[in-house]
Amino acid sequence: MEKEQSVDLAGTKISRRKLLATMGGAGALLAAEGLLGNSLLAHAMKKEPKDKQPDKPKTVHASGGICGYNVADYGATGNGTTDDSTAIAAAIAACTAGGGGIIYFPAGTYLTGTVQVSANTELRGVGQDATVLRLKSGVNDALVLGTLAENIRVADMTLDGNAPQQTTGSTVIFWKCKRIRIENVKVIRSHVIALNMSNVMESVISRCHLNGTIGSTVISFSNDDPAYADGNNWVLDNLIENGYLDGIIYNTNRGVIADNIIRNNGLVPDNTAGGVYVNGKYGIVISNNLIEGNDGNGIDIIDATEIISEGNWCSGNHSAGIMYASVTNSQIVGNVCKNNGKAPATGQDDGISILGQSSLITITGNRCFDNQTVQTQRYGIQSIDLSNELLITGNIVKGNLSGGISTVGSANVVANNIT
Repeated sequence: MEKEQSVDLAGTKISRRKLLATMGGAGALLAAEGLLGNSLLAHAMKKEPKDKQPDKPKTVHASGGICGYNVADYGATGNGTTDDSTAIAAAIAACTAGGGGIIYFPAGTYLTGTVQVSANTELRGVGQDATVLRLKSGVNDALVLGTLAENIRVADMTLDGNAPQQTTGSTVIFWKCKRIRIENVKVIRSHVIALNMSNVMESVISRCHLNGTIGSTVISFSNDDPAYADGNNWVLDNLIENGYLDGIIYNTNRGVIADNIIRNNGLVPDNTAGGVYVNGKYGIVISNNLIEGNDGNGIDIIDATEIISEGNWCSGNHSAGIMYASVTNSQIVGNVCKNNGKAPATGQDDGISILGQSSLITITGNRCFDNQTVQTQRYGIQSIDLSNELLITGNIVKGNLSGGISTVGSANVVANNIT
């Protein structure tokens, strides 16, 4: 099992397994609620059940040719240099007073402080490359913030955290919220976390491009309140790349991570952050993702149960393609793990690595191989430590550095594999 390592953020040593809560006003709130704790984030089905879909915010006001509150009507210029904070706040206040609705941003670049959204509200632009909300210099806090609210949507815009002009701050924070939708949004230049979803339930992140952080993970789902223990969140059809730490940390129970491209995360030197990380949770499906070129494991699961990794393509990751450590009652089915182990953590240089006291895991139908001139992926499938009662059948594991399958422990069934 890989060891936790500390990184230096603003002179403070922290474990990579403990994400920084955002500082500033929102950070003070999160810290007061005890959210500076364990690091944070899943696919029960490919499409969200209709009865689980978050309600869309209602619209109540006509302005600027769209049913909603046009920030231009409240004085926002969108010229990229004028501070539009007051105008945006006025539009939000009017929307809130009216019981909710759409806050509409025409094409332009809106320089602003923190945009705090309330229940039954939608922030809507006209496209990722047309509408840009940019955090003004020195805010050191969230660009978009929602707390203790539900039925919120952010769509069709770019959110620019303007990290070079901040000393801390996550670009988006939702805290103790339900039914949040973030759709067709680009998030760039994030300082700490791009999307910080803390104690969030029944929410969807889809069709987004989340590019780059300089302090932590790209998407973080965390939970420390029992009332929000079962997240039931979906992360679907996104491009998630260039994070300082992991691409996705999903540390809440139940959820779906499916059909994403998760690449080139773990940019922090001498660390082992990877593609998808789960610690101590259950009921998560990780399916049909392309996970490649991450610094640590492609899929990194620790102390968890009822985890399904199915149909993923895990290629060129520095440690294992898929690593389960002290995981029980789970499955690894139908994945391709290719050319991993390029700069591995100890014991994690295989297509699939099973570590710790793992048990009752079905590993079947996987294709694990290394076709590099200089091979780095040691075994197709390897179990070490005290892993018992593994069912390893029907895999094709021909073409690895040291062999196809290597197991220890007792009561394992290894049969009908091509090695």
